[in-house]
Amino acid sequence: FSGEVDCLNPQAPCTQPPSCYVELKTSKEMHSPGQWRSFYRHKLLKWWAQSFLPGVPHVVAGFRNPEGFVCSLKTFPTMEMFENVRNDREGWNPSVCMNFCAAFLSFAQSTVVQDDPR
Repeated sequence: FSGEVDCLNPQAPCTQPPSCYVELKTSKEMHSPGQWRSFYRHKLLKWWAQSFLPGVPHVVAGFRNPEGFVCSLKTFPTMEMFENVRNDREGWNPSVCMNFCAAFLSFAQSTVVQDDPR
C-alpha cells in the first residue's frame, strides 16, 4: 500500500517519514452546526482513511469562501479525527472501517489468484 503525500513539516518533532508528512485539503467554509456535523461524518472520514493508512499524522485544511479564497486554516491530527463523531449515532468508527478494509483485501487476495496481463 502506498499513498500520495502533499508535503512535509520541517519543524515536526520527528523528521523521519511518515512522521513529518502533512496532507493538505480544502473545503467550503461552514457556518452552522449541521454543516460541521456533515463535514465530520463524511469528508473527515475520507481524509482520515487517506491519512491513516500511510501513517500521515496531520491534515491541514484550508476553508474557502464562495469566491474560492482560503479564509482560515485548521489542523486535524489524524489520530484524533474520530473524536469529532465519537458521540454521533450516525458517525463512523475507525475499527469498523479497518475491519471492512481487512475483509475486502482478504477477499481480493483469495479471488485474484493469478496475474493476468489482459
